[in-house]
Amino acid sequence: MFAIIHLLLGGLIGEHLHSILFVILFSMISHFILDMLPHWDGGDFDRNLFNKTGMIFLGKMSIILSFFDIIICFILMTFLYKEFNSKLILIGALAGIIPDLAKLGYATRLKRNKHFMNYL
Repeated sequence: MFAIIHLLLGGLIGEHLHSILFVILFSMISHFILDMLPHWDGGDFDRNLFNKTGMIFLGKMSIILSFFDIIICFILMTFLYKEFNSKLILIGALAGIIPDLAKLGYATRLKRNKHFMNYL
């Protein structure tokens, strides 16, 4: 799922809850609930290849969409913080996308770790 959706829901949670612990907890939980819904990530992710070899094929379109998704997220986080001047909204937005940041571990030695691969 695009990171912007997780960011927006996390920010919404941050707006309505007033405890930093609950904002982080519910924003991260909401990430996994949203990922359970059928969705399109914008890429051409081959699950069979990943399950067999642990390798991910990323096409040009997938990389371009991910790049713009991240850029839009940074712009939106800046806007949300300046517009609402609420640290809880910003924390909720960041906590909503933290589980996707774990994918960066695929570019490191973590991709050889069994537990990390099970998480992905």
